[in-house]
Amino acid sequence: MTILSIGRARSILFQSLIRPSDVNKKYRFNILLAAAFVFLITCSIAGIPLSVSLEDFFSNGVYYGKQNTLFIGTPNKTKHLEILKAYYKLPGSASDMKWSLINRLVDEMFSNNHDGIQRKRLHFYGNDAVCSFKYLAKPDDPQFTFVVCFLVIQLICILLIVFSYIGIWVKTVRTSKPILKNSGTAVANDIKERNAALQRSIVMIIGTDFMLLGTLSYHQHSPCSRYY
Repeated sequence: MTILSIGRARSILFQSLIRPSDVNKKYRFNILLAAAFVFLITCSIAGIPLSVSLEDFFSNGVYYGKQNTLFIGTPNKTKHLEILKAYYKLPGSASDMKWSLINRLVDEMFSNNHDGIQRKRLHFYGNDAVCSFKYLAKPDDPQFTFVVCFLVIQLICILLIVFSYIGIWVKTVRTSKPILKNSGTAVANDIKERNAALQRSIVMIIGTDFMLLGTLSYHQHSPCSRYY
């Protein structure tokens, strides 16, 4: 949406509108390249938190099942370290283990006679009743830096959309003033109605962006689990 907004603003503000007869292979290639870039960025943002090699930055805890009475609930890395230090008599300096090492130490604590220990990781998308993006992260969450960077990028995109459509609206109003002065009442009313419709569209586009972010933020603070 950001690229579309910038493209539309550029075509109107700098008078570079593309006529159907001007659409050539180079123009189509640029459109496909932009679409591929957006698709790649989207897949990267969605897939990075699921990478096993990056679990130290995104895993919030591990669920071992109801049968396990040592690791109750979904203990995070801090709780794991407390138990492992007590079990293996580890020094106090061992406070920054990777999840891969923690998994090996946990496996060695249990017998393999019954297929070992079962685990289910609480990853980035499993922190709430709705498997959506975790917009609000606490400073002690492992994915805090990733979430902050994503929100900054999202804010920049929203600002670009806002300024693009404001520029379109200003350009439309300025170019329509000479026409309003030299046209009849019917034409003037039609132009005013088009400007008003454009303004309403801009408000709806920008407003829905903020409403979506606000709604997701609200769900993070509300007990909405029973609704899903």
